Amino acid sequence: MANKLLFLEKKLEEALILYEQVGKFDLALQHYKEVENELNSIIEQNEVEATQVHKLLAQCYLRQAGMLRQLGRFDEANVMNKNEIESARRSGSSIAYAQSLFSTGVNLLSNRQIEEGLTSLMKAKTYFEGGNTSEHKQGLGWYWIIQADLGNKCLIKLSNEEIINYGNKAIAILTPIQNIPGLSRGYEARSIAYKNKGDYENAQADIEKSKSIIESKTTSNRETIN
Repeated sequence: MANKLLFLEKKLEEALILYEQVGKFDLALQHYKEVENELNSIIEQNEVEATQVHKLLAQCYLRQAGMLRQLGRFDEANVMNKNEIESARRSGSSIAYAQSLFSTGVNLLSNRQIEEGLTSLMKAKTYFEGGNTSEHKQGLGWYWIIQADLGNKCLIKLSNEEIINYGNKAIAILTPIQNIPGLSRGYEARSIAYKNKGDYENAQADIEKSKSIIESKTTSNRETIN
């Protein structure tokens, strides 16, 4: 049964690479839902220790919530976030719980529930700072990206210098673990702040870096598929 969990984990990652990262959100959502159904079947049949399954199930709900937000289906994303938090709690994994808090915070922000969203993100940040795995680093890097995005959209009050600093933090954290989507977003967020302060040279340089990172990843994915 451990092999089946590894297979389903691989299926999640394949959907991320083949569909989510290239903007095929409906297909990604479909594959994530299939994994969810298989995991719930394992739980119902008591085929393996439930805590192991719930950790992967929380990740599955997290991915689905993200796709639903991309598709503008925020109410459904909110339901997924609630499922995610419950599965993360039952898994006993602090990183799964932190990721669920982060995902919930992002969904609240998408619904313009700014204070509630920021509170959830801050709770997640505390957990991310408490570990040193790539998952902890990824979460912390994305925390700074979301803060920079909020500042650029004037949803929270930040100076351009603060936004640039948050972008710097995200890039410094995510570069060693090569979190490509995060790095692209980090450069993009920083470029907006540079542009807003009139530093067009650095703004253009960051835009080019952001595009280059995504193009490089897309080329790599095609080579992997072929």
